[in-house]
Amino acid sequence: MAMSRVERIRQEREELIREMEGNNKSPKDFKKILVPLIAVVITSVVVLFGIKVLMDDKVESSSKKENKSELPVINFENAFEEITAGDSFDLLSGISLEDNKDSEAKLKKQLEISSTPEFDANKEGIYKIVYKVTDSDKHSVKKIREIAVKSSTENEKPSILVESSYVEIEAGTTYDLKEGLSIVSGDQSLLNQIKVTSTPVFDKNKVGEYTIKFSVEDANGNKLEASKKIVVKAKTTASTNTNTNSGNTTSGNSSTDKESPMLLLDSLEGSITVGTNIDLKSAVTKTTDNVDANHVVLATLKITSSPVFNSNKPGIYRVSYTVNDKAGNTRTKVKTITVK
Repeated sequence: MAMSRVERIRQEREELIREMEGNNKSPKDFKKILVPLIAVVITSVVVLFGIKVLMDDKVESSSKKENKSELPVINFENAFEEITAGDSFDLLSGISLEDNKDSEAKLKKQLEISSTPEFDANKEGIYKIVYKVTDSDKHSVKKIREIAVKSSTENEKPSILVESSYVEIEAGTTYDLKEGLSIVSGDQSLLNQIKVTSTPVFDKNKVGEYTIKFSVEDANGNKLEASKKIVVKAKTTASTNTNTNSGNTTSGNSSTDKESPMLLLDSLEGSITVGTNIDLKSAVTKTTDNVDANHVVLATLKITSSPVFNSNKPGIYRVSYTVNDKAGNTRTKVKTITVK
């Protein structure tokens, strides 16, 4: 006889109850097993997460170190350089560039140099030079070095140089009281500011002895002073009968001719750009003498320079121009030329 559907369900239910009773496990027993299991699972998850975080930190740290090692490097032989004003100086000297990929030559093409204030090897001061280089991976670094430009005459006090402390002229002779003056170790523009006093008051037409004093104060408060003596003598017969600067060569007489020839320059100071070729002789605009012809005096012109003039080397040069007449009287003038 076939079992009805209801009976089959009842039978299955009874079998399930008997199976549960046979295992003798209650819901509470399942909780005792399940709770520790969940705790173990949670602990495992937390531990695994911590390990992952540590690994990520190590990878990130390693990546940073790797990136740092890829930055280009700027090296200086000296972080502080000291030069003398007027010396030539290459801002690329004393440095080297390194990179893990790019060559030094390639890095130099990308090197940027700036200065505060703007670097001038002829001007005293301390300059901060900033070097910036960028490699092909766009990694950039900056580095600073200092260059001190010191005066070549830093320990020298400026002074007024008098070419001749004793001068004799004949009455009526035109004479510039500042003739033969120059500034040593100082601003040449001071020549135009020099104050001149005379005791007694100078008179070229009056025979006598005059003490001429020169004084000026520079921007640093240094007082520059100097003096010379001028003797105005009566005209002699020999000089009166002389045809001055006639163009004829007339023999000078050392016993009667005591007057130095005149020498005129276009200026007492000037400046040129490095590499400019100039003729030092062109600064002479005129030479005259009370006895000898102009061309005779000009033919004796001698030019010297301290240091030796070099238009290709920046610096300050004192160029001396000297002429003399047949009687042996000399005249010297100094022109300061700055090569920038």
